[in-house]
Amino acid sequence: VIVALADASERFSLPPAALGDLIEGVRMDVGGVTYERFEDLVLYCRRVAGAIGRVCLAIFGAPEQETAAGCDAEALADDLGVALQLTNILRDLREDAENGRVYLPAEDLRSFGLIDAGEENAAHVVLAALAPSSPSDRSVRDAGGAGIEHEEQARKLCAVVRFEAERAQRWFHRGIELAPLLDRRSAACVLAMAGIYHKLLDRIEAHPERVLHERVSLPVWEKAWVAAGSMLAPDRGPRRRSSSSAGKAIGGRR
Repeated sequence: VIVALADASERFSLPPAALGDLIEGVRMDVGGVTYERFEDLVLYCRRVAGAIGRVCLAIFGAPEQETAAGCDAEALADDLGVALQLTNILRDLREDAENGRVYLPAEDLRSFGLIDAGEENAAHVVLAALAPSSPSDRSVRDAGGAGIEHEEQARKLCAVVRFEAERAQRWFHRGIELAPLLDRRSAACVLAMAGIYHKLLDRIEAHPERVLHERVSLPVWEKAWVAAGSMLAPDRGPRRRSSSSAGKAIGGRR
């Protein structure tokens, strides 16, 4: 792996800072870092996903021009990486909670009434709000008189998921502005990946309760359809919304 990385670094002049960020992001995972504010989570997303986008730009051949808003390619790649990672976090909510990890910002969990003031470790709260994994678990919960409380916690968690999905939409619509700055082949690659994740995010936003039951995914045929569409029309990104979700991403840029 090191030999291959050294070869790629020499051939494409990979940015050392991006590779360093990626390592720091993995360290955050290994260390079990939790996130108090959304801005803290954005830093993690930039390190584990935005860094990959910056490395890809070196391989694509980073363009020097800017968008009309003055954003350069590296900043947009970073933003798109944040959008992809936020989608991953929402998709894997159940699996992560079962492994004792919660990436959702504590301030948002408090805001929606899932955890109390001053509480930081929310894994047990998220686990309690998840759908029972089997009929027997559901019967035990109902027999214990906790059914109504569970439904209320699940409702609150769904509200948090939808809230974070709306945030991710903003990052998508800003980051996808990278595509017109790239050559046709590179743009097709970016739009294929972004299109698949954006469609997944749309599903999660429309039905947040699904992530309480399962790991939401797209069937293979639909992924292929989205990817093919991106290759045929690489000048088109995820459709912009007319609602307020098309505004500036919450959390801002570093």
